[in-house]
Amino acid sequence: MKMPRFLSSIALRGPLARLARPLCVRSHPSPAALIPAEQMPHALRRRIAGIEALHAEFEELEEAHHEQLRLIEQSFTEKSNALFTRRQRIVAGVEEPTDEEVARSAYFAEFEEVLGKAPVPRPGDAPVVGIPAFWPTVLRRCTSLQPDAIEGFAISEADWAVLEHLVEVRMEPWQPQEQMPDDFDADVVHDEPGFSFTFVFAPNPLLRSPELTIFCLGSMEVASATTPEWTDPKHDPTVTWRTKKVRKKGAAETIKKLSARPVESFFRIFAVESVAGDETLADEEDERMSLQELQQDIVFRLRDDVVPRASMYYISQLHGFDDEDLDDEGEELEREDWERSRREGKGQR
Repeated sequence: MKMPRFLSSIALRGPLARLARPLCVRSHPSPAALIPAEQMPHALRRRIAGIEALHAEFEELEEAHHEQLRLIEQSFTEKSNALFTRRQRIVAGVEEPTDEEVARSAYFAEFEEVLGKAPVPRPGDAPVVGIPAFWPTVLRRCTSLQPDAIEGFAISEADWAVLEHLVEVRMEPWQPQEQMPDDFDADVVHDEPGFSFTFVFAPNPLLRSPELTIFCLGSMEVASATTPEWTDPKHDPTVTWRTKKVRKKGAAETIKKLSARPVESFFRIFAVESVAGDETLADEEDERMSLQELQQDIVFRLRDDVVPRASMYYISQLHGFDDEDLDDEGEELEREDWERSRREGKGQR
């Protein structure tokens, strides 16, 4: 029996129509294969030449970009160092601030408005020279606001006994290629300029060295450092002294003997040993950070925080500002930005 015409048209348009039609396999073009250079047609060679020219132009642009960044960084460093030098001369009492410098500061007017005029010196009072205890105050304030900035490290009381005599921290550019120590691995030296920190101390009964300098690569790896000379080995804050009772073989009596045990200290950053050499000093009781990690963490904080913001650390300590006050003034680094920049700095090692 023949299917009605209207049923035939419905069936062909419905699901049954797909069953009635032959199956068709959809074809996809095969992935293009690499054509060897000697087999390339002329048009393809032109296209490759075009993208190579564009890449060459990008490299020129990138080189110009890095050169502009280098010049900007160099200009920023020079101007910053000039400001820091001027600051130190005021701190040391070599120079006085100009009227223009005082007028640009909101501090002087607000301070006198609240507390009135400064007291008149009494006869016989010694004049105040410079800004007393500037750098020890800066370091104490910095470490009190960020006590856990370097995990597992804290400046010891033996360190502070020496740092109380600190009168200057000087940061200067340094060219590693021209001034590398003989025993440093030349393979790790890069083209970027390095920097140095010089710590200047007033005459004191603990440290004989008037200055201690640490030389750093652009990656913040320490290349060389001045070895501190102590007035007495017992004043060295990098070790603690223990008394041990020793009995000589065959002797009935014991004698007391002093032995040095390495401890964590700020002054380890001036150590001249290699990382491996530093680890050989460790014993089972030694829980110090690795020398390289300690040096780079402290150098990073000095360069990016302590030296640039020294004035604000001092003023905040002077008036008892807390961490939130500094955040409101925009003078304290945001914690996330600090940690991110710290990680990026370590990633360049």
